[in-house]
Amino acid sequence: MNHAVILTGGKGTRMQSSLPKQFIKINDKPLFIYTLEKFSSHELIDDIYLVINEEYRSLYEQYLKEYQISKVKKLIPGGVTRQESVYNALKSMKSQNDDIVIIHDGARPLLSKNLITENIRCCGQNQAAAISVTHISDTIVDLAYNPLDRDQLLSVQTPQTFIYGQILLWHKSLSEQGITNLTDDGQLAKRFNAQICYVEGEKTNIKITDQDDLLLLKNYLSEVATWNSK
Repeated sequence: MNHAVILTGGKGTRMQSSLPKQFIKINDKPLFIYTLEKFSSHELIDDIYLVINEEYRSLYEQYLKEYQISKVKKLIPGGVTRQESVYNALKSMKSQNDDIVIIHDGARPLLSKNLITENIRCCGQNQAAAISVTHISDTIVDLAYNPLDRDQLLSVQTPQTFIYGQILLWHKSLSEQGITNLTDDGQLAKRFNAQICYVEGEKTNIKITDQDDLLLLKNYLSEVATWNSK
């Protein structure tokens, strides 16, 4: 089986909104619903574990019902850190060790169906951690303005996809060591010397963190709607 873990438990303080950013409406639809629709409509996704901000549980339930997101199996309270939130979701599953888990930021609503497909394919065929990345096109320097070799650098995105038994074990081990603040799950694979396969990410798969990102999202959706209406 293929399980999706969608992280929507943040507070989104940089958005300067009265509600967490996942509830901000774009064209009268909450941000996190756009993301959930991509996974819920994908034929390879069997179910979704939604990590939430527990304070707003009733609002999540309201929107899931309103937009008929049928594949959400469970709402899981988020942890203090992203790593803790993922571990909470993994512990809540009753899955087989060889199942696949695809982990994605709820604030990245523009991923394509193909990116989900390629993550699952890469992970399953190679029995490896599949990490979505894009190549660097800008000139990159350090704080002393020393240029870095961009050919040796990658920009990391989600989704990231893993064999369930492996990633559960990695999270359990690090939690027992008191390590709880890794910023993405690919770092766990690296720490445990696991095989990693890269999946070509998408420039449009941006993470919505501030008002500028929100404007980009609105403009993109507007352009897509205009193109589809032609």
